[in-house]
Amino acid sequence: MNIWSCPCATGEEPYSLAMILDNLETQVPRFQKYRIVASDIAHEAIEKAKIGIYTDDSMKEISDYHENKYFTKQKTNFGHNNVIKEIIKKK
Repeated sequence: MNIWSCPCATGEEPYSLAMILDNLETQVPRFQKYRIVASDIAHEAIEKAKIGIYTDDSMKEISDYHENKYFTKQKTNFGHNNVIKEIIKKK
């Protein structure tokens, strides 16, 4: 299954999709393999999405479960761990 997130802005949508699909993969027998392609016309947005670092303010809607599983606290920010970054191809 191919999923295209466009415009992806700074990556919140494709990273959210990746977290949802990663969780479904462990719960659904024979879950389809998938790939998420994230693109945006704004080069700066893609660069921020590639880095995958978000402020405390942008993380307020993320559950503790998802925060602990997919993010690493970095001083005043949160960075995606490699589990999610590997799923998404950014263009």
